[in-house]
Amino acid sequence: EAVELTVPDDGVGMTQERFVQAIERGAEGEPDGESFGMHNTVRRLQLFFGESSHLALRSHDGLTTVAVIIYPNEARDV
Repeated sequence: EAVELTVPDDGVGMTQERFVQAIERGAEGEPDGESFGMHNTVRRLQLFFGESSHLALRSHDGLTTVAVIIYPNEARDV
């Protein structure tokens, strides 16, 4: 079982082109000042919760962008 943490943004969302760029750059970890934070977040999630954790984005141009953090539902000492 996994935990899904949803973080909505009250902005205007992203165009499909910008959305694809953010995902690609975030996955590659390009330090372009915009997407490196997303790559770093995924790396930290995986270091703490394991490889099955990940970050997903959902965006609707003109409406909103939602970040979804998914990680295993397992007790862990911090």
